[in-house]
Amino acid sequence: MFNKVSVRDEYKPARNSGIWRIPNNSIIPLDQRKRVVKANRYLKHQSNRVYNIILSGDFEKGVRVITFLIENSTAYRVMWINKVAKGWYYNLSINSLKRILGRLDRIIYKADGNLRSSRTYIPKPDGRTRPLGVPSIEWRIINAMWTDFLYMILDRKIPKWQHGFRRNKSVLTAWKQIWKTYKKGSRIYEFDLKSFFNKLDLREVSRTLLEAGLPRSLVAYIERVNSMFPLIREEELQEEEEVKHIKYGSDYLTYKKGMPQGLPWSPLLAVFTLGKIFEEHEIKPIMFADDGIIILNKPQEEEMIKKTN
Repeated sequence: MFNKVSVRDEYKPARNSGIWRIPNNSIIPLDQRKRVVKANRYLKHQSNRVYNIILSGDFEKGVRVITFLIENSTAYRVMWINKVAKGWYYNLSINSLKRILGRLDRIIYKADGNLRSSRTYIPKPDGRTRPLGVPSIEWRIINAMWTDFLYMILDRKIPKWQHGFRRNKSVLTAWKQIWKTYKKGSRIYEFDLKSFFNKLDLREVSRTLLEAGLPRSLVAYIERVNSMFPLIREEELQEEEEVKHIKYGSDYLTYKKGMPQGLPWSPLLAVFTLGKIFEEHEIKPIMFADDGIIILNKPQEEEMIKKTN
């Protein structure tokens, strides 16, 4: 059994997705709206239940509850379909929806463990492109369910100086913090962790998650899903040897390094791990994702930064 982690005095769990509810709008037939009201009462109860379990520090029990909801609750699945595939009732045919639900069932009940994704490219400010692996909609739904749970646990454990990929944080809040603190320093260092997502060691991610008290079973699941994600080739990264990989079965290449870009939980896990790395080196920058500045007011701090670099 895993030891309970006391978190009540440290922080209250964050709510990533807001209220758990299914929209009861005009698209719902009149004869079905009472069912939606009943489903939303159930979801509110389960949301409060998970919140209180996390507040008690019993993360293993929280994993069991989320697993039960994923496997058994129609209301929970419908809610997440609405969150991930917004407007599905306008864009999908009934047959398409049935196929998605069928694939969702096969993934949940482990009849189909292959992560499906497609490669897409988005432009970067420097003129290059960033390769992304976009998972299929059913994998995004599953991953979003677990991301919501992880966010409740991890967000308040991320240092306050990190403003990227967090609720109620933005570039604006980062600039506000810079404005309040820059006059206190004698040196300002600006930095960009080049290709941080692609170079992050997944073993380091697992280590920090275990130290945060997450059950080993959940960390193992995260490792397995990340390892199934299709490899971003070195030529796509436009740098050599940024990603090291091994064979996985006969069809997949897997990551040893590099956080998969395209999974909903990737930004959260990346900034959480980055925060722990900086804390271990006793460095307190102001950051948005992997970009940041360090404001120094003592010569000793400047020497420490140079040694760390």
